[in-house]
Formats: sequence, structure tokens, C-alpha cells
Amino acid sequence: MAQSATIVASTMNSFGMEAEDATKVADMFAVASSSAAIDMEKLSIAMPTVGATASAVGVPLEDLTSMMMTLADSGMQASKMGTHLRKIFVYFTRSNATKLRKKWGNLLLIKP
Repeated sequence: MAQSATIVASTMNSFGMEAEDATKVADMFAVASSSAAIDMEKLSIAMPTVGATASAVGVPLEDLTSMMMTLADSGMQASKMGTHLRKIFVYFTRSNATKLRKKWGNLLLIKP
């Protein structure tokens, strides 16, 4: 239970959310845990690595959670999940990735 509260609070901080959003975030993580191969332990490993970066490039928490669910279902380890998603988001924000961002940014919900 303490781990759940910690990851919810940390995620809310990364996404600049207010205290009234805590139930929404906790419910989202509960649904993710019950419908995909991701649990609070995996979220607590991956989310701190990628959360702030995803937020900074405009990826909504709901969509990031869905991406993480898909990756977990494919068997990816939580530590790799957070690292790889962060690398993708950072890469798409570099100025030399303008063409890629225009072509594929929509897929990752990154604004051109």
C-alpha cells in the first residue's frame, strides 16, 4: 500500500497534477495492473524514469500508462521500459529529428 501511494505521488509530481487527481491516478494504475502484465512494482520502476520526460513533451499520463501496459504485455522488463520510452521521447525532441517527429510524432503523441 505504501508503494502504491509513493508511485501515485511521484507520478502526480512528474505530471504537475493536483492532490484531487490522486484517486484518478490510483484508479488508472489499478486498472492497468488488473488488465495487463504490469503491476505497481513495475510501475514504480519505470514511471520515475520516464514520467517527467513524457510530461515535458506533452504525452498524457493515460497514454503513457497504455504504452507501458503494451510493453509489459510484450514481456519487456520495467527498467528497460522506462529507459527505452524516455530515449524515444528525448530523441523525438531533438532538432535533427524534425522529419521523424512530423511523420511519427503523432503515433507517440509528440507535438511537431
